[in-house]
Amino acid sequence: DEMARTIVTCNNDFVNYDNIVSITILKTDDEEDAEEKSVVTDDDYGLVAVDIMNNVHILGIYETYSQACSALDKLNEWLSREINGVFSVKGDE
Repeated sequence: DEMARTIVTCNNDFVNYDNIVSITILKTDDEEDAEEKSVVTDDDYGLVAVDIMNNVHILGIYETYSQACSALDKLNEWLSREINGVFSVKGDE
């Protein structure tokens, strides 16, 4: 039996990886986008997942694109090793 993989967001929300359609890095262009996407400011980069119901999940929030890429790389590494269980995304604090 295969165990479900779960991603814990920077807000301690649990997201089932099997329900994720896409994961990307989003930089908001203005405050309206920031509020809509729950990214703190327009200077931040969000690691964003969209699920099968088209819900947006902010996995992590970072000050730089490089930090967001690093978090995405760590998530990809975890997924590529086919490790079951829980992956915790660390936001920039």
